Amino acid sequence: MPFYVTRLQVLHGGIMLASVPDVAPISDSATIDVAVQALNAVHLEIAPATIASSRQFGDCDEIVVESSIPEGHSSFATFASIGVPAVLTAVAGPLTVTGSLGATDSTGVNPPGSRNSIAFPVLSLTELVDASPRLENDSATIDSIDGTPFGHPDEHLSVVRN
Repeated sequence: MPFYVTRLQVLHGGIMLASVPDVAPISDSATIDVAVQALNAVHLEIAPATIASSRQFGDCDEIVVESSIPEGHSSFATFASIGVPAVLTAVAGPLTVTGSLGATDSTGVNPPGSRNSIAFPVLSLTELVDASPRLENDSATIDSIDGTPFGHPDEHLSVVRN
């Protein structure tokens, strides 16, 4: 079952700073048991993407998602599902997100940062499975970037996949 990633966003304090449409997956898979309305497994690796910000965050105005792989954790399970066979909403998890991020300054004045590790859990994910069959997800955070190295202690940037 193919995934189609429609957009990556960078948020600061809930305000969207940047967005990139149509980021394609490199590899993806999902296992769905329609008979019992369960989402049994999810794996999604997205292509590298540069997200240009509408304003500076420290010395950087571009976030580079070098790699990102949300994948079902070993205890991944469907918590609840609602719907009719072949069309259901499933709440599943936990997932583990791994990969790496970088940051750059588009003016080239500041050196780019690279290979900042992504490794964190996502407790749950709400997915819509339709009759196509297609798996849709409203949004999932793929990283929360600590603002301290960017001169913004106690602040974070969130990178979200929609």
